[in-house]
Amino acid sequence: MSAPRGNRTAPGAGYRTARGAGDTSRGLIVLLCIFLVLIVGIVLFSGRLVPSIASATPEANILALLVIIGLPSALLVIVAVQFARLFHQRAHRLPGAGLKLRLTAFFMLVAMLAAGPQLALAVTFINSAMGTWFQTSTGDALRAASKVTIDTWQEKLDNLRAFGEGAHVAGLASDFAAAPDRAWKAVQGWNRGIAAVQLFASDGRELAFRGDERARVSNPLRLLAALEGVQPREDLGDVSVLRAVRRVVVPRLGRPVTVVFSSVVSKELDLSARTFTESLTIFSQVERYGRAYQFVLLGFFLLVSLPIF
Repeated sequence: MSAPRGNRTAPGAGYRTARGAGDTSRGLIVLLCIFLVLIVGIVLFSGRLVPSIASATPEANILALLVIIGLPSALLVIVAVQFARLFHQRAHRLPGAGLKLRLTAFFMLVAMLAAGPQLALAVTFINSAMGTWFQTSTGDALRAASKVTIDTWQEKLDNLRAFGEGAHVAGLASDFAAAPDRAWKAVQGWNRGIAAVQLFASDGRELAFRGDERARVSNPLRLLAALEGVQPREDLGDVSVLRAVRRVVVPRLGRPVTVVFSSVVSKELDLSARTFTESLTIFSQVERYGRAYQFVLLGFFLLVSLPIF
C-alpha cells in the first residue's frame, strides 16, 4: 500500500528554502553593516568639519560641501534606481513585483510617520540654533572685541614708536646718564606707557636701567646690532615686551649711546586678540555657509531615515 500523496515534497525544495532563508539573513546583515558604517562616517565627518573651518581655505570648504552633498545625492540616486527597477518589474508583471511595491509603500509610510515628528524637531532646533548662535549682534560683538584688542596693540606700538622717535630723546639720555631716578620720574610723568628705560654704551655695557625688571635687556649686543626703531616682540613668560631702539650722542659722556624704551604687555591681551580673531574667522565661515549646512543636515536626516537603498 502506497504512502499518502499529500505528504510528498518536490526534490530539493527544502534545500532551496533553507538557501533562500540564508541569503535573506546575509542580505539583512550586510544592509545593517552598511547602515552602521554610513552613520558612523557621517558623525565623524561632521564632527571634524566645523572645528576645521577656521584653518581651511574657502576652496577647501567648498570641496567639503560638495562631498557632503555628494553622499546624500548618491543615496538618492540609488533609491531612484531601485524605484525605477521596481516599477519596471511591475509594468512587466513579473512575479512578486506587486508585493514588493506594496511592501515598499508600507515601509515608506511607516518611516515617514516615525521620522515626521523628528524631522519637525530637527528643523526647529537647527533654525533656532543657527539663528541664536549666528545672529547679527553676535558677529558685531566679535568684530568689536577683535577691533578693540587689535587697536590696543597698535596703540601701544604707536606710542612706543612716537616716544622713541621724539626730539627729547637726546636730552633724556643725557639726564638719564647723570640722574637715572629723576629722569625716570620725568618719563613716567610724560608717558605711563613706557615700562622701562635702559641705557647702553657703544661696547654693550649697561650705563643705567630703571623700570620693570621683566623688560630688562639680557642680550644687549643683539639690540646694538639692530636697526633703530621698534623691534620684534619678545615673549617672556606671562608677558610680551615691545622695545624701541634709539642711538644718540650724549655730550656729557662724549660718545654715542643706545637708549632702549620698553613696554610690557600682558599675555592675556595677546591671547584675547588671538582668540577673538579665530572666533571671528569661524563665525564668518559658518555664517557664510550656514544655509547650506542646514540643507545638508536636513538631507542627511531624510535619507538616513528612509529604510530604502
